Amino acid sequence: MNDRHSLKSPYDPATYLKGGSEPKPVENAALLPALNDPYKAGGFAEHEVSRLVLVMGRDGFHAGANAYIAFQYVHIGMGQLGFTRDGQVFSFVFSDIQPKLFTVHGRNVLRIFDQISLRRMPWIREADRDYRQPGAAPDTEPIITRIEVEDWKRPREQADHLAEVLDMQGA
Repeated sequence: MNDRHSLKSPYDPATYLKGGSEPKPVENAALLPALNDPYKAGGFAEHEVSRLVLVMGRDGFHAGANAYIAFQYVHIGMGQLGFTRDGQVFSFVFSDIQPKLFTVHGRNVLRIFDQISLRRMPWIREADRDYRQPGAAPDTEPIITRIEVEDWKRPREQADHLAEVLDMQGA
């Protein structure tokens, strides 16, 4: 017997989903970390995402502070990465209604910088403290030791500002 109702319709979306009509699980990488979650420098996505969320350190999680700051990737502009004696520093300009520059200091953050430039980083997180033990062997895990967000200045002033940051870091 060939029951026409037992055949899948070409207009049924489940026909095109692997694994039937089961919804895909939410990507763990895109979930924003809370203050008490174990530290991880960032969430990685396998595809472009629409926003980047900066998860500020412990100081951001108190009255009057900003714990999370979201930027829409559609407004991303120029990015720069430099090296310091103790790691790297990078910055991006987000040119929304009020342009902002955010600067990230840390170690082993080249991949994070690259993923932001590809719009594949849903969030990054500032560590509450530097987890490296004095005298310990260099590790390969990324750590973000500081995130700064400020109003963006004109390009000439900004280049001077980044040079000052690199000088202060001993680059």
